[in-house]
Amino acid sequence: MRTILITLGVMNVLFALFHIGFWKIFDWKHDLARLQPINRAIMQTLNLVLIYLFLGFAALSIVLAGADSLGGLERALCAFVGGVFLLRAALQLPLFGTRHLAAGTAIIGVCGLIGVGYVWVAI
Repeated sequence: MRTILITLGVMNVLFALFHIGFWKIFDWKHDLARLQPINRAIMQTLNLVLIYLFLGFAALSIVLAGADSLGGLERALCAFVGGVFLLRAALQLPLFGTRHLAAGTAIIGVCGLIGVGYVWVAI
């Protein structure tokens, strides 16, 4: 369980770093400029909140990895985090379609794996 939680923590840090790169990767300086100011603000706010959540999930994972056992609250938190990643995987095709199928498949796989990892720890 410790190895799984540490691995999940590292994966969350990597997701945070990936999201930090969104401004450059997706040329948000120019692409978001085409949006209405409120939509531009929403996009950037949600991305910053996700970065914060990923770092929080990473910290939670590392702290729980040091525990001798997990109680009900800790298991519930892991189930919640797992649900977040499983939901993200499930939303890939309906929201992003198949235009970038290779990237979409990778996102489904990685988010699905992370989600299953947290649910595994929770049960």
